[in-house]
Amino acid sequence: MTKVKQGSLKNTGPRVLVVDDDANLRRFLQSALARLGFEVITAESGAGAIAMAEKTGFDACLTDLKLPGMPGEEIIGALLKIDPGLDIIVMTGYASIDSAIACMKAGAHDYLQKPVDMNRLEIILRRAVEKKMLERKLEEIVKTRDCLVRSEKLSLAGKFAGAILHEMNNPLSFVISNMKMVRESLREVSGRQVSGGDEILEDIFAGIDESITGAERISELLSGLSRVSMQPLGEDSRLVDLNRFVALWYDDIVTRGYPGAGDVCLKNGQDLQQARVAPSNLMTALSNILTFLQRAHSRKAAETGPRFDVTVAAGEGPPSIEIRDDSLRLPEEERLTIFDPRIDLDKEGGTTLRMDIGLAIANQIAASQQAELLFESDATGTSFRIVFPQPLV
Repeated sequence: MTKVKQGSLKNTGPRVLVVDDDANLRRFLQSALARLGFEVITAESGAGAIAMAEKTGFDACLTDLKLPGMPGEEIIGALLKIDPGLDIIVMTGYASIDSAIACMKAGAHDYLQKPVDMNRLEIILRRAVEKKMLERKLEEIVKTRDCLVRSEKLSLAGKFAGAILHEMNNPLSFVISNMKMVRESLREVSGRQVSGGDEILEDIFAGIDESITGAERISELLSGLSRVSMQPLGEDSRLVDLNRFVALWYDDIVTRGYPGAGDVCLKNGQDLQQARVAPSNLMTALSNILTFLQRAHSRKAAETGPRFDVTVAAGEGPPSIEIRDDSLRLPEEERLTIFDPRIDLDKEGGTTLRMDIGLAIANQIAASQQAELLFESDATGTSFRIVFPQPLV
């Protein structure tokens, strides 16, 4: 199905597509409907109407039934394939019960006989526009509901994992520390390292190491899940200079030896760019975004190394921070679920699974600070941009 692109042309009112091969009638309808507050786009053929509908969206369509080159039923079917919610009103000078039934079966919303009764046409169009507006509001409500459901699921998962972590954290710590102690004790008793021992001792050491690694991964998984229920509002927001903030964040990831920190290029502006943020939470969000880009880049096995440009917006408009990788292009299926928690294959640590919830947390942090985390990925690269509201000074 071809996606309908809304708003490709300037929208001055409800948008109606008028299709008729009679130029005089097209001009009359365009003028009459414009006086009623409609924006009218005209086409003289079915092919022209279909091409127009593929470029932009309409609230309703008024089409002649008898057009050269394409039967009316075929035009109706093609337009509804592009936009299934489009109300199509058919008009013809050759009205008959059979033609009316055929149009309705094809999906037409209503049927008018020429010459068109403008009072009735206005009523039909008003109803069609109202229906279209209700459908759009419903779509917005559904999207909002889905976001709320996803957020609630994340919160419940985090609370559940937090309870499990509380009960399992101490036993896991004891298991890991005791197994490490056993490993070191065996080395002292044997008087030789793993590489120099006999096969039985090497097998014992290998088993101990695998068990420690597995226990540590369980601990890491539970810790990651518990972070989903994190409440970023626990830290007070304050007015900060974003240029200075990003510089401090970069110094922090370099000091901590953050993987790939040397690949980050700062492009801070000189103008003062202020926003109200919770600093440590925002640093977590930026680091999570950078981690995602690094892992995504490593999965691509690209010939060129990653380069992450971090830019603080300058000039007019709301303050923002952008992290961009011009060499990374993500597939569509990954773009559609970019902020969902995911399970990735961790090739660096062997063929094991790693839970990746960094972007879900970054999105939650941005929302808690009345900011918006925007994502784009196309042929020019991949970017994440946190847009902050203008601070009230």
